[in-house]
Amino acid sequence: MLTDRSLVLIVSPDAGFSATASRTLEGAGYALAHAGTGAQALEAFQRHKPHLVALDAALPDMDGAECCAKLRALPGGNDAPVVMVDRNGPEQGRLGRALEAGAVDYVGGPFEAQWALLSRRIQYLIRAQHMAEALEQERNQWRTLIDNVPDYIYVKNAQSRFVTANAATALGMGASSPADLLGKTDADFYPPDLAASYLADEQALLKSGQPVINREEPALDRAGGKTRWLLTNKIPLKNGQGKIIGLVGIGRDVTDRRLVEQSLERERALLRTLIDNVPDYIFAKDRAGRFMISNVAHALAVKTTAESLVCKTAFDVFPKHMAARFHADDEAIMSSGEPLVNADRRTVNASGAERRVLTTKVPMKDEKGEVVGLVGISRDVTEQKVAEEALAQERALLHLIIDSLPDNIFVKDTEGRIIAHNAAHAKLWGLDDVSEGIGKSDFDFFSDELASTYTADDRAVMESGTALINHEEKTVDAYGNEKWLLTTKVPMRNAEGAVVGIIGINRDITDLKRAEEVLNHKS
Repeated sequence: MLTDRSLVLIVSPDAGFSATASRTLEGAGYALAHAGTGAQALEAFQRHKPHLVALDAALPDMDGAECCAKLRALPGGNDAPVVMVDRNGPEQGRLGRALEAGAVDYVGGPFEAQWALLSRRIQYLIRAQHMAEALEQERNQWRTLIDNVPDYIYVKNAQSRFVTANAATALGMGASSPADLLGKTDADFYPPDLAASYLADEQALLKSGQPVINREEPALDRAGGKTRWLLTNKIPLKNGQGKIIGLVGIGRDVTDRRLVEQSLERERALLRTLIDNVPDYIFAKDRAGRFMISNVAHALAVKTTAESLVCKTAFDVFPKHMAARFHADDEAIMSSGEPLVNADRRTVNASGAERRVLTTKVPMKDEKGEVVGLVGISRDVTEQKVAEEALAQERALLHLIIDSLPDNIFVKDTEGRIIAHNAAHAKLWGLDDVSEGIGKSDFDFFSDELASTYTADDRAVMESGTALINHEEKTVDAYGNEKWLLTTKVPMRNAEGAVVGIIGINRDITDLKRAEEVLNHKS
């Protein structure tokens, strides 16, 4: 039983024909409309838009062939098949006229005898029409789909001529419409060398039956004249007997992606060149501590190549105690997600000599924010550390010597503030620790009169750039004792030669002055 209630238009002046048709077809699930004349048939056709017309060859106002021709001339008249029923029996002339007028079938003879055949033909034709309509609808859907897909979609025959193509293909090849491609080859649109390359590939495919999958190949943008790149798939097209009769092609424009990839490749090469010429050790490790990448300096430091270092761990290239320390650092970083910055670590070079490095390691995270490894940079600071330690030793020795001298030694900035002094000078000021005097001036410990005198001397030395040598002057220590000092002050200069302070030395000559006074008194 049909559920869509397909409509059949019965055109006949014979009541018996109409009654038999109604009884049989309505019982089979069809809807019926009736007309007794040709004029009524034309009006009913336009009103009901039937799926099929069963047309009596003998009508009161016209014969069936004329009525069929007029039906076909109506809007939509070619959509419904017409079956001509000739109750007067089959006759070759009437059959010819019926088919010429557009009938798709002809049944001749008394309809009572022919009705079973007629009924089956009507049902067959309606089903065929439904199938054709469904097929056409599906074809239109697929056509709409492929014409709105940005990929190039096309079919070629065995001579590599276009059989069909979508709008994107036509646009890319510079054709005004897909129809302009039909029967043509790539040679009609592309330069000879490019067209020949396409043809050779396609003919090889047609001969071997092997598809072309995801091949990147150049294409010419006819609109802009620039080279484009297509990701091409070409598949053999076979007939019902399995013979290759052509090919189906799909091309996706990947020009933008290719340009991005080329740009990334250039940037990658530039970055690789950069890191391989940096003297610092640069490396990356995965979550298991395996090296993923290493620069030349890092690889040379462990006497291998950057490629050979990949997938190895610190335990494969460093002494066990060092590798354990590096591994502990790595685990702490990847567990906490916090970087390690400028950590002082010991390592070995290619000769096995111990070196000092400042290491920075930062966690490497995926798109979800989870730590999947780390990136490390280590700078060899062995010479710097040796120099710093030697300088520290020299500084300690110098402080020891200066603090052991009985003379007062001090350094002042341009504002007269102490920036360094020894223990003897701190004692003169009544301080237990030299650090207590840093940033202080003479006005913090002496009378205004004495402080002003000392400051005037300082200013004269700094302004003139000339040292004050062995100048005798009085002072008073922190305990109120009057003392005589033999003072030398010299200008202190920076790297550019500008005066930035003074360096002073006081020698206590109080005993000497008292001895002189005694001698002078006796004489």
